[in-house]
Formats: sequence, structure tokens, C-alpha cells
Amino acid sequence: MKRAVLEWSLVAAAFALAAGARYLLVQPAEFAHSCDVVTGFGWCTVRLLVIRSFATFGLGYAAMALTVLTVFTWSRVIALAAAIIGAAGLVLYCYDPAAVSFVTGVLVLARAQSGRARPSSRQQHA
Repeated sequence: MKRAVLEWSLVAAAFALAAGARYLLVQPAEFAHSCDVVTGFGWCTVRLLVIRSFATFGLGYAAMALTVLTVFTWSRVIALAAAIIGAAGLVLYCYDPAAVSFVTGVLVLARAQSGRARPSSRQQHA
């Protein structure tokens, strides 16, 4: 039970951090203009890294890779990573691959928490 709460808390934290990055670092025009003038390490560097993560489609590629790994391994850790990257990608402009990654990760996590870790190849009918 504690593990499930931790997993869902991490997914919620990914949504919150991505939303914070989007609405506090990326979108405010006054912050962008202040970063045009100032150079060096700081919030402007963090802002640039966040922008590059979606402008180069890095979040999308990571989401696609984690989706494939989740489907083939059914690993809870990889499913959690897929859900986290998917959550961040949904907020940070990589909608299509992030949606697939998020849903795949969440479904595998939910299935693992229900006690059925992997689907059987044959259905047993009673």
C-alpha cells in the first residue's frame, strides 16, 4: 500500500513540477526578456534546459522509448518512469507520445497494484 501511494505521489509531483516549469519559467514574457539580457548559470539556464527538453522533442523520444520498454517488460519501475515522463510531456508540449506513455505506465502500475502483474496469453474461463 505504501508503495502505491509513493508511486502515485511521484506521478502527481511530475505533473506539478512540469506545470510549475511551464507557467513560471517558460511562458512569462517578462522572465524571457530578463533572460535575454542576463547570461550565466541560474534560472535562465534551467529555463533553457526545460525549453530544449521539448523543443528538440527529447521528452517525446523518451516517452516513446519508455512506452516500448513498458509493454515488453511489464516492469513496475519502467512503468512508473513512463507515467512520470508522460505526465511531464503532457504539460510540456509533447502531447501525442506523452499521452501514450502516460496511459501505458498508469495501466501497468494499476494492474501490478491489483495483484495481476502480467496478462496471461490464454484466458481461463470458469
